Amino acid sequence: MKKTMFIPVAIASLAILQACSSDDGVRQNADQAVISIPAVDEFVADGDEKAALAAINEASIDFFRNSAAGYERIFKGDRSQNFAISPVSIVMAMGMMSNAADGDLSARICDALHCDDQHALNALCNKIMKYLPAARDNSAMSLANSVWYQAGGALKSDFINDMRDTYYADVLPLDFAGSACRDIISRWVSDKTQGMIPSLDISAPKAELLLVNAMYFNSLWDFNFDKSDTRAASFAGTQGSSTVDMMHQRGPATYLSAQGYEAVAKSLHQYDCILILPREGVSLADLSRSISYKDLTAACDAPRHMLELDLPRFELSTSAQIEELLAASGVSDLTVDLSNIGIHRDASVSMMHRTAAKVDEKGIKAAAVSAVIYDTASPHLYPEAQVAFDRPFMYFVLERTTGCIILAGQVCNL
Repeated sequence: MKKTMFIPVAIASLAILQACSSDDGVRQNADQAVISIPAVDEFVADGDEKAALAAINEASIDFFRNSAAGYERIFKGDRSQNFAISPVSIVMAMGMMSNAADGDLSARICDALHCDDQHALNALCNKIMKYLPAARDNSAMSLANSVWYQAGGALKSDFINDMRDTYYADVLPLDFAGSACRDIISRWVSDKTQGMIPSLDISAPKAELLLVNAMYFNSLWDFNFDKSDTRAASFAGTQGSSTVDMMHQRGPATYLSAQGYEAVAKSLHQYDCILILPREGVSLADLSRSISYKDLTAACDAPRHMLELDLPRFELSTSAQIEELLAASGVSDLTVDLSNIGIHRDASVSMMHRTAAKVDEKGIKAAAVSAVIYDTASPHLYPEAQVAFDRPFMYFVLERTTGCIILAGQVCNL
């Protein structure tokens, strides 16, 4: 019987501002919820959009490398050295943020995404939102965006239209100083992430604007683990050895033997889960600095083997400061002028990304929340291979058609 791999991912992009009053005659109140996203079964992109797609996929692996290299700064207070991020969700959040930012910050966001064309970035994000959630056999995914503005305020029409037409965002008023603010946002996030992210801790009574992007993913393994094969085994972590529940499987899987590492790509119908294990004598830290997007695609394209695979059950929860991640990508000054959307006061920006993940015989369950805050304050035919993930390793989930990285992370200690 096939088991389920759940990878629900939620991104909450919060742009929180305090503005002086202004009336330029082109702003409007915009109370509208429940935006319907017209799902499409085929992903079709023009030349500029294909270039933008290649760019964000390269930026996504940058996010992983920078997360690993800057672990202590980005995942403050977490000493496990484990982490999970959702690059495609971060990209979507940054796409929304680029539309709210002034020209300088918008350009720097595009640079961090390796994309020099904001129009192409917006068009690509629009197509990703329509394509990834399309219903497919044994897979389900949802994307949702929302724009919350201070009750009694107003936004420029162009910005409202961009959020609705490009990102299919709900546009709703909210009293950020009210006692119900946190509960209202938390209910929206919990609903859009199927309860995987039950709450979003917002405390910004002087806020003027909040942007939220949420994503949920659920897919089946093509070939599942049998729980009866799980056994106690040793995991040699960077902080010492521990005993873990080691899942075991013998079956066909894509396998790559490369210089410095071995890689396994387990199929999830429209997706691939890529597991990368450094060879003995090669540290995960060294490998993470050199891993490339081409390495991921090479793992997906490698020959299939009859594989003896050992993979530990694990659970992890991480909280990342994404402004530190952006600083590593060249976006260090996050003070922004938002007058282009009708808010006439400079704001500082901070970003947060929270993720929880669980891997067992049934699959992977994961959820993530990011916050962007603007604030004035056939068995016999296959060759044999054996891989035991009994020491630190990386993991990635890619969507095959777009190559988007849905999830990326590492496990160092259990």
